Amino acid sequence: MDAIILKGMTFFGHHGYFPEERKLGQKFIVDLELTLNLKPAGESDDITKSVNYAEIFQLIKETVEQTQFHLIEGLAEHISTLLLKNYSLIQEIALTITKPSVAIQGICESAGIRLNRKR
Repeated sequence: MDAIILKGMTFFGHHGYFPEERKLGQKFIVDLELTLNLKPAGESDDITKSVNYAEIFQLIKETVEQTQFHLIEGLAEHISTLLLKNYSLIQEIALTITKPSVAIQGICESAGIRLNRKR
């Protein structure tokens, strides 16, 4: 199956288990792979037969920046639900959310989650 891929989308949001994370906010990096049939769009050169990834970017940006979750798992689940609800052409989603700043004692470059959801 074909895919649209958006990598390295970077946003500032107020998500986290600790109150300080939610108060101060932090950077989140989102990678997204949307599985759908791109043949109709490719053959017709018509964006209405695909999904507009500028719209997808905006939906994710607004969600990360304007909502608040204790867990990035909750944020990812919310984003996946919105995408499947609003874009009927999407068959499957692979979503990764990474926190470059990790609130743990020790050396850790980043922490993140990856989830896969199917229609």
